[in-house]
Amino acid sequence: RTTALLESDTGIECMKVQLLIDETGRVVDFSVLKGNQSPQQIRQLEYLLVFTAFDPATMFGRPTSDTVTLALRDGHVKGASL
Repeated sequence: RTTALLESDTGIECMKVQLLIDETGRVVDFSVLKGNQSPQQIRQLEYLLVFTAFDPATMFGRPTSDTVTLALRDGHVKGASL
């Protein structure tokens, strides 16, 4: 489960980001894998990620950190867990 991520008009046209999600489901780091955004758009993304929560991955029934890759297009998200 993810919260509604980037449903607002962010001006982000096409970007692929990799997120590091901790054991509590919070985003602790991200990197832009594809896209050429301005510093202002990156700040908007950082702000939105602060308020985003995921169900954490589990290993043997215990929460663990994981990475998630998201493709953003026109402010909408398509995601795939790695």
